[in-house]
Amino acid sequence: MGGYLRVDLTLLENVAVALGRLRGEFANPAAIVQENEAGVGASELNDALHDFATNWKYHREGLLKSIDAVHEMAQKSHDGYRDTDDRLGRDLTTRCAR
Repeated sequence: MGGYLRVDLTLLENVAVALGRLRGEFANPAAIVQENEAGVGASELNDALHDFATNWKYHREGLLKSIDAVHEMAQKSHDGYRDTDDRLGRDLTTRCAR
């Protein structure tokens, strides 16, 4: 007993933000291909990019569901820890002021 729980709220929030961005990237691979197509140059590499964007849709749905679940857990954990920390801080301030 008497252990401590330490949570890096900034890191947890950054993880949630990064997962949200990652989800956006995975949700629309065609946009990634279009953004990078001009800079690729080699036709074989461009073809590979197009193949990837169209063929990977078979696995995308499961991956997006997983990303969504972890994103939601990270966001809810961050919000819950932040709320708990705020409440504890208010309670301590109130009790110490008495």
